[in-house]
Amino acid sequence: MRYTLGQAAKATGLSKMTILRALKTGRISGNKDETGAYQLDPAEVHRVFPAVMAGDGNTLVSMGRSETPAIDVELRVAHARLEAVVASLKTMLEDVRIERDRWHAQAERLALAAPTPVPSTVPAVRGVPRRSWWPWRRSA
Repeated sequence: MRYTLGQAAKATGLSKMTILRALKTGRISGNKDETGAYQLDPAEVHRVFPAVMAGDGNTLVSMGRSETPAIDVELRVAHARLEAVVASLKTMLEDVRIERDRWHAQAERLALAAPTPVPSTVPAVRGVPRRSWWPWRRSA
């Protein structure tokens, strides 16, 4: 007995579009019959997609997998990464605050210190006009 798209979807617990996409990408193989419906070999379908275990209708259908869902694991890993980033950012923030306080203390010390006069290296000559360099340039 061969599966149609609908039967393969029910047997795997997936949608018909997922099965059709797998057919079109070549993950599973199948043939079209004279009516244009796909005919899929059950072994080929279950090679890629695990079979759904039949339940009694009142219980949830198990996919036959005993591991935790991948989404839960991904969320835990992402959460752990974010916690590590937060911890490193808190450490960095504390370092920046310490550095800021050091700079602030230095600025206060410099602001409160009395200004020292800068000694002049040019002799103060008053009343003597400065001569331009231009006359010496022309004489050369």
